[in-house]
Amino acid sequence: ASDWSSDVCSSDLSGASRALLIAVALLALEGHVTIAPGEVTSGASTRFTVRVPTERPVPTVKLRLEFPEGLGAPRFLTKPGWTYELEKDAAGKVVAVTWSGGRIGADEFDEFVFTARAPEAAGTLFFKAYQTYASGEVVGWVNTEGEDGPAPRIVVQDSVTAAPTVKEAAGAPPSDAPRGGRWMGGVALALSAVALALGLRRR
Repeated sequence: ASDWSSDVCSSDLSGASRALLIAVALLALEGHVTIAPGEVTSGASTRFTVRVPTERPVPTVKLRLEFPEGLGAPRFLTKPGWTYELEKDAAGKVVAVTWSGGRIGADEFDEFVFTARAPEAAGTLFFKAYQTYASGEVVGWVNTEGEDGPAPRIVVQDSVTAAPTVKEAAGAPPSDAPRGGRWMGGVALALSAVALALGLRRR
């Protein structure tokens, strides 16, 4: 009976390990430049976080972010090791920012912060992001449709109907991230719970 129990536990743990590996692989597929929170209230001044993962074996060394029409004048949080340069239109409005000078290593991510006022009109705002690697490769996150190079986006809700969520206020990934990102995160959590349960069972 002891040998049988040992074999079962070993099999369970082996399955749990495979489940965790699958979960990690699924989460790795999510990597792209995003902005949180994904939903904001119209007319509200909001703190935004731009999350930038490195998806190449060389570091990320620059990020350019273009702001959509309707977004209020942004202000930027200084970031040690990085500098930022603003681009303005003829009227003096900030239309883009470029962060450079730092490095985001392979298999790492970093975050850049700015505040801005959401427009009064409800709708979806798309940002264009250009990620430059140390190799010179530039990856554009600019597409407003499909899941190939998706542009960072936020959904502006009417102030009368908007209901802020705790997760997004805490800097969770945007709620309007590609559909694959949502279910992959759920799968990862579920598989992690299974692994924990099997580990406790062995004890």
